[in-house]
Amino acid sequence: MIDRAIRTEPHGYLLKPVKMAELRGMIELTLYRRELESKLHKSHNQIREMAQRLEVVREEERRAISVLLHDGIAQELFAMKLGLGQLESLAKRRRSVKFLCSEIELAVTKCMESTRLVANELRPVALAYSPVSSVITEHARHFGERSNLKVSVTETNELPPLNEPTQLLLFRAAQEALTNVARHAQATTVDIFLSAADGQIMMEITDDGVGISDGAMNKPRSLGLLGLRERFATLGGGLTVRRGERSGTSLTVYLPSPISGSAHAA
Repeated sequence: MIDRAIRTEPHGYLLKPVKMAELRGMIELTLYRRELESKLHKSHNQIREMAQRLEVVREEERRAISVLLHDGIAQELFAMKLGLGQLESLAKRRRSVKFLCSEIELAVTKCMESTRLVANELRPVALAYSPVSSVITEHARHFGERSNLKVSVTETNELPPLNEPTQLLLFRAAQEALTNVARHAQATTVDIFLSAADGQIMMEITDDGVGISDGAMNKPRSLGLLGLRERFATLGGGLTVRRGERSGTSLTVYLPSPISGSAHAA
């Protein structure tokens, strides 16, 4: 009887014959616990809404900084580079001036490349006019060059048109996964697979590293993945991480398809 009662997840349990004092105490305790559960549930929903709003604000800030870097500072640097080229052509007879112009032009070129890289890390401008598979491929290429990882991106079948929040969320998942692989996995290769099947958009990211440890998802350093899991859940999807049978880690994300244009902001 007690086992049957436990399966109902009760707030309390009384054995007959029941005394009035015990019954009254149990009822008061049950009501108190019920009130605490209601407050806890309300607080959980508020925290979740705050976290979602924080992500929206962060993406808006990233967009603003990315636009400033890409359309503002980068354009000014390009204008400086053109001006230096004209100045160099006027100073061909003076070797010292020509050498100085070349050095400044090289520095400006490196600064432009760094500015574009930072802008794309904050928020890829290409998402506005390119499919997410192309944007992830380009990011993977740059990331592989910087981290000495061999990263491949494969679109197993063509994805349907996706709105910007959904594309951005898929990009963030790939970005977070690659960063974690470079930091913790001790891997040499990473494979990213994008597909659309059975009414879902899926992306799987696997590596040949040491494999994620038990309970690693619950560590404070894993807040990035936990935040992504919440964001995918908001759009009706999910995120799973599992260790390979021998080694490596596989991260899989999925979203319902097709995605409506009124989806929540990622």
